Amino acid sequence: MKRRALIFAGAGASYAVDHDAYPTTVQFFDKLPSEIREHSLIKAITHRLPEKFGSGPPDVEKLLWCLEELNEYLNAINSSTHPASWFLPNNQLPGLVGVGKDVTGFVTTAHRAHAVATDLRNKIAAKVYEFYSKLPSQDSLLPNWQKMLGICAEKSYWPDIVTTNYDLVIEQAADFAGQPIEYGRGRGVVSGLNLEVWKRQLSEPDYLPSGGTGLLTKLHGSVNWLREHGKIVFGGTEFKGDHAYHGVIYPGFKGVPKDEPFSLLHSYLEAAIQRADLIVFIGFAFRDEYISACLERNLGSKVVHLIDPGDVEIPSGIKSNVKHIKLGFSEAMPVLREMA
Repeated sequence: MKRRALIFAGAGASYAVDHDAYPTTVQFFDKLPSEIREHSLIKAITHRLPEKFGSGPPDVEKLLWCLEELNEYLNAINSSTHPASWFLPNNQLPGLVGVGKDVTGFVTTAHRAHAVATDLRNKIAAKVYEFYSKLPSQDSLLPNWQKMLGICAEKSYWPDIVTTNYDLVIEQAADFAGQPIEYGRGRGVVSGLNLEVWKRQLSEPDYLPSGGTGLLTKLHGSVNWLREHGKIVFGGTEFKGDHAYHGVIYPGFKGVPKDEPFSLLHSYLEAAIQRADLIVFIGFAFRDEYISACLERNLGSKVVHLIDPGDVEIPSGIKSNVKHIKLGFSEAMPVLREMA
């Protein structure tokens, strides 16, 4: 039986393939049009980011995180179960707490601010399809992903590839390498996401789909996932004008996903960690608390080989498990071949 290699691709993995086509969260922010970056609310939030996240350049994930938190606060006055909605819109709160003030002005401002913040967040999220839909060239994939897949074949590893990226880099690399990889594309006139692939993996630990060529799990969705009739289908990569049409968890998301297919895919990640004989993380900043918690719960004594040329703040719960290879994706391939 083949050994399993869990290969986790963060934003840096695609950035290494093409710096211009696949921006990291910092480059994503820099590529935003000036009408977004120069908006007064965006500028005000950006100025305060170090107070929340520490030093470092602004990035789109931090920005969207703050917009979401601001919206949660502002939207409390619209939730029938939230005490703020009981006493603020009708101006009862000042009298109840002994303050002679009128708060209706705040309510009006909150409604307007919520609409503006939502519009900005949606415009930023729509850029996902513009920034990540380009297909990579074969030459750009040769020294990294194709070499990675070649090492797995050479060392008899079954590649269990997991990513938070939306792009189509890995699918294209597998195709160029002549190692078609299973990524859940069902058969039929309209190809849907076949969740049975992951369900069977969870229930049958020894099952290797698609002839043993590997599996790609996209935890945050893909630029070519569309929602139709409650299901995910494979389609084009252009933004359809409404985020409800797309099967993507947008940057800035925090917490445990509750909706399918994302809940199932995250459950599969835990099983993949437990079953892995080799674990490699590429270009991942460990900012996702849920993924770090998955590792802490399931690693045991296993080693995570982190390929990233920069300084990475590794969570304390897994720090002793991480071997940081401070090289770029392509440059690290000879080192990884020796370790595998």
